[in-house]
Amino acid sequence: MRWLNQEAIKNDHGLCSSTFTDLKDYREAVCNRIRKLGAIDVSMENFGSRDERPKDECLKLVRESDTFVGIYAHRYGFIPDGDSISLTEAEYDAATIANVPRFIYLVDGPLIETGD
Repeated sequence: MRWLNQEAIKNDHGLCSSTFTDLKDYREAVCNRIRKLGAIDVSMENFGSRDERPKDECLKLVRESDTFVGIYAHRYGFIPDGDSISLTEAEYDAATIANVPRFIYLVDGPLIETGD
C-alpha cells in the first residue's frame, strides 16, 4: 500500500475526488495533507465560477493533475444527464487513462446520513 507523502506528491497539483456531503471531513483531511506536502489541492471546493460544463472541467483538471486521490464509501455519486456513470467514476477513469498516479482510500464503517 502506498501512502500520500512527500515522495508521492512530487509536483504541484493533487486532485481530491469523492462524493461530497458524506465525505466532507475526509476530503478536508486529504486536502490539508496535500497542502502540508507543499502542493496545491485541486478540489471542487476551490473551483469557483467556470465557463466550462462541470463534467468537462473536472475531467480536464484530473488529466492536468500530478496526483489523483480518490476517497470512496457508500455513495456512487451524481450521474449527469445523458451519462451512464457518475462524475466520481468518470474522474477515476480519466486519471487511469491519463496515467496519473492514483491513491485510493476506502472508508469503512456505517453510512452516516446527513439529510443532504
